[in-house]
Amino acid sequence: MPSTILAAEERVVIDIQDMTCSLCSVAVRKSLADTEGVSEVNISFKEKRGYLIVEESVTDDELLQAIMKAGSYKGKIIERKPSS
Repeated sequence: MPSTILAAEERVVIDIQDMTCSLCSVAVRKSLADTEGVSEVNISFKEKRGYLIVEESVTDDELLQAIMKAGSYKGKIIERKPSS
């Protein structure tokens, strides 16, 4: 039976500015979810934050570019730590 090697994952919290409606959060969620190495995305429009589980190989720049691509939103990584 072949063994499966799982990539180390991290929890990331991103502050997301310029979202003006719930559809904005849908666009940001989709763009982040389409990013390779992102396994879980939850966006809170109310908090203006994104909560993600990503492979440790995913860079902050890749995540911020995905947010910008969704509609010129500005993101800032506020926490990144190993997933337990």
